[in-house]
Amino acid sequence: NQYDLVLMDINLPNVTGDQITRIIRDFPLHRIKNIPILGITAYAFEDNIKDYLNSGMNAVISKPYEETFLLETIFKLLK
Repeated sequence: NQYDLVLMDINLPNVTGDQITRIIRDFPLHRIKNIPILGITAYAFEDNIKDYLNSGMNAVISKPYEETFLLETIFKLLK
C-alpha cells in the first residue's frame, strides 16, 4: 500500500510513537521514509514536542484538539 500521511499517537503499547518514527525515517525506501508524520499527544510540554520533532515527525498537535486544527495541519503537510 502507498500512504500519503501517518497519524502517529505518541503513547502506544510496548513502543512509543517517536521510536516508530525513527524506524520509518531510517527505512531505506525513499517513498516510505519521506511520508509526512503528524504526532498526536497529550504530552505537549515544549521539551517533549522538540523531542518528537527531532525524532522525525513533521508536526505535533496536542490532545484535546479541535477538528479544524487537525484538518488544517493535515492539509499543510500534504501540500
